[in-house]
Amino acid sequence: CIDIMLYLSTHTAKLLEAVQKGLNLAYLEYCIENQAVLQTRQLHVVLYGHSLGAVVCYDLLCQPAALHFSVQAFYALGCPLGMVLAGKDVKLGQLPNVFPPNAAGALHMFNILHPGDTLAFRFEPFLHPALEHVSPIP
Repeated sequence: CIDIMLYLSTHTAKLLEAVQKGLNLAYLEYCIENQAVLQTRQLHVVLYGHSLGAVVCYDLLCQPAALHFSVQAFYALGCPLGMVLAGKDVKLGQLPNVFPPNAAGALHMFNILHPGDTLAFRFEPFLHPALEHVSPIP
C-alpha cells in the first residue's frame, strides 16, 4: 500500500520513465535476436502487471507513443487500479477510449483478482457503468 502512495505522490514520472525505457529496450532486443522468426510470424505483445506494476502499465498504455510497439492485451493481477481511479475522482463509465488505437487492433484488458486480496479492486465499472452490477467470474 505504501508503494502505491509513493508512486502517486512524487515518484510517478521516474518510475514511468524507467519502466517505459525497460519495456522498449526489451522489445528492441527481442526483435534483434529473433529477426528470422519475425519474418514469418507477426509479433503479439501482451503485458502482465501485478499490483503497482499493473497501475504503471495502465498509465503507460494511456500515454500515446510511450511504447514503441503495439500491445494486444493487458492483464492486471491483484491490481489496485479501481482504488487509484476512485482516488483521482474518476466517475464510473468515464474511461471509454482510454487507450490509443494501435495498428494491431483493439487492446483487450483483463482484471484478475482474488476476493481475499485486500489491495485488488475492480476497475471494470470505470469502463462502463453497467459493469458495476456484473459479478466477477469466480
